[in-house]
Amino acid sequence: MKMITNLHIFALAAHGTGLSGGDRIFIELARRWSKKMPIDIHLWGEGYQMCQKQGLKESTGLRFKISNLGFFCKLGFFICYFARIIEGVRLGLTLTLENKNTIYIYNASEFWMDSLPCFILKLRYSEVKWIATWFQTAPNPVRGFAEADRVKRYGFSALLYWLMQLPIKPLISRFADKVIVNNDGEKERFPRLTNSGN
Repeated sequence: MKMITNLHIFALAAHGTGLSGGDRIFIELARRWSKKMPIDIHLWGEGYQMCQKQGLKESTGLRFKISNLGFFCKLGFFICYFARIIEGVRLGLTLTLENKNTIYIYNASEFWMDSLPCFILKLRYSEVKWIATWFQTAPNPVRGFAEADRVKRYGFSALLYWLMQLPIKPLISRFADKVIVNNDGEKERFPRLTNSGN
């Protein structure tokens, strides 16, 4: 097996004070893997603060690459959201990778700001290995989200989530080298690529 010279984790979707399952997974993987290989985590201010609160600190094997999006993210959630997507695309287009056949890239979520830089880098450097993540498939937008036994359904939220995932799933299916999922139901969606994320 080839020695991995660097792993790039894209976690621009990480935000807020809460910790999603995807956030916890990339933080714990970075904590463990940085003892064996150099890791660069690409995120923005709130993602960096999240890592700090979870005790993930910069070290010999771990570097934080923090994008300065403060101005845009003072203008509201949606502007901040799209600014992070644009920043992810910029990173994909400008990041220079050496020793390409021993570099791995990892999207911490299936959101555009994490997945698109990996996709672009894979197009630019076909030798790199893309480890993709896919934790939850969006529900049918007609049915929406149903919470437990509640009658209320969230059709608009479901539609947005479904639209966000719609172009990303075929990119992952076609270009990723491996997909990490967290249950067998999701594993069936990527039969050629998956390992359990447990």
